[in-house]
Amino acid sequence: PYNRMPLPQMPWHHDNHKAYPAAWCWTFQCRCRIQKYVSNNPNVNGIIFFGNYGLNIKGVKKIVNFSNLNLLQVNYFKKSSFFWNLKKKYFNYSIKNIDAIIVPTKEVKNLLQNSTKIAATQIVITPFYEFDKLNYIKTTLKRKMESNTFIYMSSTAPHKNHYNLLEAWELLFHRGYSFKLKLSIKENNTKLTRRIDFLKSMGVQIENVNKSGFLSSKDVYREIYNSEFTIFPSLLETFGYALVEGTILDNYVITSRLPYVEDVLVPSAKFNPDSPKSIADIVEHSVINKSSLKKLELIFNNN
Repeated sequence: PYNRMPLPQMPWHHDNHKAYPAAWCWTFQCRCRIQKYVSNNPNVNGIIFFGNYGLNIKGVKKIVNFSNLNLLQVNYFKKSSFFWNLKKKYFNYSIKNIDAIIVPTKEVKNLLQNSTKIAATQIVITPFYEFDKLNYIKTTLKRKMESNTFIYMSSTAPHKNHYNLLEAWELLFHRGYSFKLKLSIKENNTKLTRRIDFLKSMGVQIENVNKSGFLSSKDVYREIYNSEFTIFPSLLETFGYALVEGTILDNYVITSRLPYVEDVLVPSAKFNPDSPKSIADIVEHSVINKSSLKKLELIFNNN
């Protein structure tokens, strides 16, 4: 319907809770327009909602693609817990009239079943990923691999665990290592950029490849392809797309020792993401003993 029925402009509201009322008004406007479109087009049999929440549209099958575990369990956005509680309540309300929910892994399905009243038969495991795009990058780009370089392309949400990763890199520096770490940190995240600047002033090798706040997907893939290791210390993921990207783009992939990883791939090595020392130990071991790292193996099925 989007091509033939323009929706109202969505208000900017990510991490800006003052704009939430406007966002909810936008949601109501969308529901009205979609319902009108469906009523006038009997050939529309179903709607897929990408973005965790569904709308109660009458007369069609409704499917939600779910991808935010903060709505089910740990809330890492502690400063905005009131608004996250509102989001959780709205999520539970919005899925009451949904016919099916798409999730990327078995772990997410189990969490969804345990946290809601959704029946197992309504939950479909179907991860979405564009393998062709990554394979195209490999065939068109000339790789300029930087040895002993680690990359972590991620948002700066609290559960992405940047501070433990940076502390691990400081530990490695004091052990006499200078492995480069590539990150994608927006300059407006002053607390994190100050920490990075302090480490760089000591001589720690950190490169921020995304100061402007935007990188095209091709640029992201180029940075991964030219790195030797993908490191992924995230504490909470529905899927972890960087795990797939690192694998297909011929990186060693070292990750958190958490259930979400086991649904996606067998990594090169795993660490305790709550321990900077564990991260540093595994990074050190991985560089020194590359020949002993496990062969990467993707587990999930994208068909």
